[in-house]
Formats: sequence, C-alpha cells, structure tokens
Amino acid sequence: EQKQGGSRTYVYFKTLCQLKLNLPPIEEQTSIAIVLMAADKEIQLLKAKTEKLRELKKGLMQVLLTGKKRLRI
Repeated sequence: EQKQGGSRTYVYFKTLCQLKLNLPPIEEQTSIAIVLMAADKEIQLLKAKTEKLRELKKGLMQVLLTGKKRLRI
C-alpha cells in the first residue's frame, strides 16, 4: 500500500517484499560484477594517467612561457 505525505510517495517494506523481480542467476550476476569492477579499475587508471599528462603539460607550458626553453620551428 502506498501513501502520500506531502510531495513524497512512500513504499512500505511489506509491499517491497511482495514484489517479484526477475534477476539473472547468481553466476551471471557475479560475472557482471567482475566486468564492472574491471571497467571501474580501468577508468581509475585512465583518470590517473590523464592527471599526470595534465601536470606534464602544465610544466612544459611553464617552461616555454618563461622563456627557459625555445621551440625550434
């Protein structure tokens, strides 16, 4: 049974327990979790690499803009 209080709709635990959900078998859930964890790890590695490259760019720009190094064109 759902009731409203102000602008919020509530779902009671009893109602939630009565819901029937089609879930994949636990083996498939585990496989999906492994793939998602690997993707998360890859994302973190790419973020770290991106940050290192940003810092390198910042350092190189500082060297070029201060005139310490000149580019040969």
